[in-house]
Amino acid sequence: MMRDIRTKNWFWIENSLIDREDLEAYEKLIYMALVRYADNDGKCFPGLELLMKVTGIGSRKTLTKYLRSLEEKNLIEIKKRTGKGNIYFLKNVTEEPGAKVTVGAEMTRGKSDRTPGA
Repeated sequence: MMRDIRTKNWFWIENSLIDREDLEAYEKLIYMALVRYADNDGKCFPGLELLMKVTGIGSRKTLTKYLRSLEEKNLIEIKKRTGKGNIYFLKNVTEEPGAKVTVGAEMTRGKSDRTPGA
């Protein structure tokens, strides 16, 4: 997955998310927004209005469509709560469903299996 160190005004995202060809631009954008709000366990609960604002997606219908798609692709788990906002659990981009979230110092900076210029 990615990780948010929370000591600066930035967060990490795995290169493999950007490289995935099976994800549409909105899916990547929503996943990145969820990463931004996630705690060190990969859990977050931003409201739909906030997600619409930070992603620029103007329709609840469009946003929920892509959230469901991310869940179907095993990138997130959505826990619906009555009378409250959803809780989102982020899953690793490159790992099997249910894999442990990689956080902060456990990440290796700049490591890539891609050959420069390839």
